[in-house]
Amino acid sequence: MEPEKCEQLIWCNPDNLPEPHFEASRNAINLLQKTQFSSAT
Repeated sequence: MEPEKCEQLIWCNPDNLPEPHFEASRNAINLLQKTQFSSAT
């Protein structure tokens, strides 16, 4: 574990994400909400 890298884990509304937030993660959440997310196979 690396406690210095993460202070807490929280569940939040995907329409109201806390900041700072990684852009790649934000994009993935937006695609999941639009059901346009697919995995590479």
